[in-house]
Formats: sequence, structure tokens, C-alpha cells
Amino acid sequence: MELRRITQKIVLLSFYDDMLRKIVKTRQRSISIVQTNQNPWIMSQKEAEKKFRNQPKSVMDIVRSYANNSTSHGLPKVVRSKTYLASAFWITVCLATVSLFTWQSVGLLRKYKSYPKSVRLEVANQPVVFPAISICNLRPIDVYTFGDVVYHENETFRWSVGEDYDYTGRGESTVSTFERMMIDYGNKYSSYYTYSEIFAQNAKDSNFLWEADRNLFSRMTLAANLNSTAAQQGGIRKEEFIASCEYHGLKCNSSDFSWFLDPAFFNCYTLNISQSGGTILEGPENGLSVILFNPTMSIMNYSNYAASGLAMYNELTLGGEGIRLVIHSINTVPYPLTEGIDIPRGVSANIGIRVQQNERLGPPHGNCTKQDNLRGSSYSYTMASCKKACLQDIVIDRCSCADVSLPFVVKDSIKFCASFDEIPLDCRGKQTIHANYKKCKAYFSKWFERVECMRSTRSNVSQNLSAWQSCECLPPCTNSDYSSYYSLADWPIQETSKTLIDDILKKKNFLKHFPEEKRQKYFSQFLEDPIKISAYKEFIQEKNFLRLNVFISDTTVVKITETDDYNFIQLVSDLGGQLGLWIGVSVVTLMEIIELIYAIFRHIFFKKTKIVNSNVIQVVAKENITNGNNDQKF
Repeated sequence: MELRRITQKIVLLSFYDDMLRKIVKTRQRSISIVQTNQNPWIMSQKEAEKKFRNQPKSVMDIVRSYANNSTSHGLPKVVRSKTYLASAFWITVCLATVSLFTWQSVGLLRKYKSYPKSVRLEVANQPVVFPAISICNLRPIDVYTFGDVVYHENETFRWSVGEDYDYTGRGESTVSTFERMMIDYGNKYSSYYTYSEIFAQNAKDSNFLWEADRNLFSRMTLAANLNSTAAQQGGIRKEEFIASCEYHGLKCNSSDFSWFLDPAFFNCYTLNISQSGGTILEGPENGLSVILFNPTMSIMNYSNYAASGLAMYNELTLGGEGIRLVIHSINTVPYPLTEGIDIPRGVSANIGIRVQQNERLGPPHGNCTKQDNLRGSSYSYTMASCKKACLQDIVIDRCSCADVSLPFVVKDSIKFCASFDEIPLDCRGKQTIHANYKKCKAYFSKWFERVECMRSTRSNVSQNLSAWQSCECLPPCTNSDYSSYYSLADWPIQETSKTLIDDILKKKNFLKHFPEEKRQKYFSQFLEDPIKISAYKEFIQEKNFLRLNVFISDTTVVKITETDDYNFIQLVSDLGGQLGLWIGVSVVTLMEIIELIYAIFRHIFFKKTKIVNSNVIQVVAKENITNGNNDQKF
């Protein structure tokens, strides 16, 4: 029994001993795990001292460390040199290469900031958009209408100006707006011309009379004294002007032509051909063919009359017989006086067209505008239209009147410079002007001053570059230019005159567009049946018709494109090449420089924080060691 108790106690003691051993081992294992987990975050005092002992003490230490480890070629040589002579040599080399790099880089930057451009010329075979065709009669007033006015008004339009004509006795209803304004114009012209003669005699200035004659007798003075209604009435009607029209062998007619008023030629007409994709065929058979009726003054037997505004021989492009032709881009304003070519009567004109497409660069590489339409208009923008509108603004600003030859938006407060003023009763006629010379001089001189202001302004502005620069008229960024050449041949010849008359007058019934009086006057010899051979001969001699053949002569389009010659990507590439050539620097080296800047910045602004963190780590490390010892004792 006693033995049994002893045995039980021994077993219990063994059990407790095993339990204590297991508890001690488990505690030691947990302490080891805790220490192992704390090692990445808490270091010993020796480790902390070693780490902060290796930290750079100054900015020079950071720079020296960068130089020793940099991928650039020069700086490591300076730092690693064993002698002062070697260091001086490599410092000199580095300064020289940096200077050369700077010099080359400045040149590259200047080149980039000059925004150079290159012009690329390309020849492409593609469909060509057929241009707009505008035609005007060189004789602005209809022959029959002018003859009728001359017949009724007798001396009013003769060179030797007589007394004022009073049309009221004929009855108001029989006088058209054109006729009324022409009569008023003739009467006023008579008074102004008489004054200029008297003034020239009194002032003994023959040059003034020459200038006055040129200004008074000009086409623009006539246009300035007629409104658009009168000019349209007196001009050539398109139904009586366009006898036949074909495009690509298909019929077109006068209704396809739109009317516009030109101050020099009055009624003009434009054909804008509707096209889906342009034409790809050359030659007259694939273009436009128009036959125009262009009668001479001799048909009315009034060739010995010279009306003011119509017979000035030295008005450059005016005073001829035939038509004025303008070839221009679709939906742009035509300017027959400055852009047109003359085609005489009695010829067949073959006009070949070539196309050039321009694509220009805008700022900063070039100067062009993307403006679509003209100011206050549905027409497409052109540089010529912009310059003319700007010149008109300058004339109005300086002279308080408008130039009739330039585009003008009608305003009640602004009139044309060459428009005559109403003449007082005591300044009409030679005797009254003599009797009231001082008063009349003050009155008439206003018109001459306005005209002189207009002429001098145009002359000065045309030679003043700064004035044009203020207009800011730039070429369009994208446009097409049409160049042309033409050849002429007498037409029609005797063999073809009969078929021409039969086709135009009979089959196409061109005569129906003329009033009865005009038909009898123009075509009396062809109204007989049968027509006599002598009529055809007379028809050929008078040359009252002409033919236009306008066609694309070459569908090869010349494209002129402006491109930037030195862009930003090329600049970066060249700068990189200069860096590699002179300094041996790459993108990796640039990253090292960024790292250097960051290290210096961190050293300067976080130095105090590093010291505080070092102290904290040392304290934590000491506490960790103490706690570990206490755990082991347990």
C-alpha cells in the first residue's frame, strides 16, 4: 500500500516535470519568434550606428558619390584622378565639351524658333474641278439701247456738249430709269466740263483741264452716277448675249448663268458648273463651248457719237470690241477689270486650263487664313477680295466717300466719290457759271477734291507696305489656282456661216429673245426667205459672233504643299545627339542627375529628421534587448 503511494507520487512528479519543461520550451520558442519578427523593423545599436555612419555628411559627399558612380564620361575621370595635373586636364576637357554643346544647342534652338518650312511639289493625275467662267461685254451698254438714247436725246451725248436736255416733254412713262439717269448724267457732266474749261482759262492751267477731262470722261464716273437698276437696264441682257451653250456635249443655256454687276462692264454673267467629282478628260469636246452675240455700233449707224464714260481711249482695258473673260475658282468673286483677258469679236478662242492646288502652313511657320467666306458675303474668301475691301475702307476713312471700282456695301451716309452733286440753277450753263464764278467754283471744287483724294489715296496705299500689313489680308490656307493659255482663229468662215445662222437663228430660235424692233435692226437680212448669199457675206464681214471653247488641257494637277522643316521631335533628336557627342550623356544619365538633385534636396531638408529617427531607433533597440533578456530569465 505504501509502495503504491510512493509509485503514484513518482508518476505525478514526472508528469509535472514534463509539463514544466514543455512550458519553458514553448516560452523560449515564442521569444525567438518575436525577436525574429522584430528584426526587420528594429535594429541593434551597433547596426543603427553602422548605418548612419555610412550616410553622407555633406552635399559634396553626395556629389562625389554621384561622380564615382555616374555613367557620364567626364566627371568620373575628374574624381578618380590621382594627381592635380590629371584633374585639371579632365576639368578642362569637360568645360570645353560643355561649351561646345551649349554653342551647338543654341544654334539648334534658334533654328527651331525660326520655324522653317519646306515646299513639296507633287504631280498627281486626278479629276479636276472645272472652274467658274465669267464673261462681260467690252461694250457695257447695249448697242440698241444706247442708239435709242442717242437718237432721242440728240446733243446730250455728243462730244461737243450742248445745252441741258429736258426729257419731261416726252412723257414719263416712255423713259426708262437708265435713260433718265443718263440724261441727268449728261446734263451734270456738261456743267462740270464747262466749269473746268473756265477754271483752266482763269488759272492758266492747261494740266487741270486734262485731269478734269480724264476724270469726267471716265467709265468709273459714269458708273458712279448710275444705280444698279439703271446699269442693268442699259447693259447687255444675257438672253441676247449668250446664243448657244454646251458642256461635255450636253446643252446648257442662258438660265445657267448668274448675273453680277461690274462697274466697268455693267452686266456680266458667271457659269458655275455643278460637278460631282470633277472631270478626268482633256480637250475641247470635254469642256465648255459658248457662242456669244456681240454686235458693233455700226449696226445702228451711230458710230460717230462719243458718249462720256464710254469712249475714253486711254482707260487701259476699256474701249475695245469683244468680251472680257475671267476664269476663277467656284463661288469666288470675279474681278474682270484686274483678272480678265480680252477676246475679240469674230474669232473662235480655244482656252486651255491647268490647275495648281496650294496647301499653306499657318502660324508660326507661315501666314495663311482659314477664313471661309468674305466679310458679310456668301462668296468664298480670296486674298484679292480682302485687299480690295480693305482699300475701300481706307478710301472711305480718308475721303468720306467710296471708290466705285471697289467692293462697297451701300450706306445712306456714304456716296461714291465720283458721284455728281446736284447743281444749283445759277451754276448751270456757260453764262451763269461766268456770272457766278466764285460761288460755282466753291461748289464744283468739292467734286474735284473728292476725286483727287480717292486717286491719291489709292496711289499712296498701293506703294505703302505698312498700310497693306494693317489690312491683314493673308492667302487662304487651301485654294486652287487656274492658269490658262489660248489661241485665236477667225470664225466663222464663209463655208460655216450658213450652218451657223440656220442653227442659231432657226433651230435654237435665238431671235425670240429680241423685241421686234431689235430683230429688224440686227437680223433683217436673215428674216427673208430664202436668205440671199449676200447676207452671209455681210454677216461674216461684220463679225457679230464669237465662240469660246474652255477646257482642261491637262488633268495632271500640280500640288504645292508647305510642311514644317524642323519640328520638336527633330529638335529633341538633335539635342540628344549633341549630348552624346560632346558630353557622353544619355537618358539614363539624365535620370541619374534627377536622382542627384533629389538626394541633395533630401539631405538639406530632412537632415534633422534623420537625427531624430536615429535616436528613436537606438532607444527601441535597447528596449528590445532588455525585454529579450527578461524573457530568457523567465
